[in-house]
Amino acid sequence: MQERVATIDVGSNSCVLLISEWREGRLVRLASRIAFTRLAQDLDVSACLSPASIMRSTEALRGFVELAREFGVKRLSGVGTAALREAKNGADLIARVAEFGLPLRAISGAEEARLSFCSAIEGRDESAALVVDVGGASSEFAWGRNGRLEGRVSLPIGSVRLHQGLQLEAPWQVGDRARVDAFIADAFEQLPEALRQLEPMPLLAVAGTAVSAAQCLLGLKGYDAEIIDGSEIKAESLDSLIADLARQDAPTRCREFGLPSGRADVLPAGLAILRSVLALRGESRLIVRDRGVAWGEALSLFQGELKG
Repeated sequence: MQERVATIDVGSNSCVLLISEWREGRLVRLASRIAFTRLAQDLDVSACLSPASIMRSTEALRGFVELAREFGVKRLSGVGTAALREAKNGADLIARVAEFGLPLRAISGAEEARLSFCSAIEGRDESAALVVDVGGASSEFAWGRNGRLEGRVSLPIGSVRLHQGLQLEAPWQVGDRARVDAFIADAFEQLPEALRQLEPMPLLAVAGTAVSAAQCLLGLKGYDAEIIDGSEIKAESLDSLIADLARQDAPTRCREFGLPSGRADVLPAGLAILRSVLALRGESRLIVRDRGVAWGEALSLFQGELKG
């Protein structure tokens, strides 16, 4: 049996498990799971992870480790993104999960962007690409040519941070879209000139916000990686989806679009960030890649072995 690894992305809204193996020169997904633990809940108020969010995440990660063991995985790697790296008490969660055998580390925004870039371009033949990962508390941008990373940046803006910071409700109230767009525009002022000056290139979007958008627009009532990965989203379709979701309460979003409750409340805010990226770049479409940090971490583990 090929060696199997389990890589876990401990995100600000969700935790993602990927169990994979390296087969014939490529990464093969054996299983994946997601748990919505909202680790970043109230982070901007207290600068700490709440006891409840630590407990939710610990229990979800315990289940992930148990599943990985059932698959015969001997090597696990966990990486924590914005919420873990920003929280004053992030070490508390790291210590708790170490007790049941999960090595977890907080990674920088630059490293998060690199992992997203590597995951997005694998298996694609574009000569150049700009990758965007809209997360719960941060959004990463990474770009490069011919498989080589040339630039990256992480901004402290994401679906949960935007939803909570503006105290958005479901449905959105009159004027909320304008407030959201203004908040995003202000955050985008921090983007480097190098990104703004990039020549036109394909825009690849990874992770949960983009995947959920594809699921909704493709009319899927549940997650289907084979259909979602590589699908295209047009700017006008994204506008329509944001408007539809903004008019609905969270239960209706779940019922009409098959969204999990842990995503339904914050998704419109995340989609507005994606739409603003398209506007910034003057692009009419983006390509969804059903992968992200966990996939990039798995690639790093296997390719590091091959190089070694």
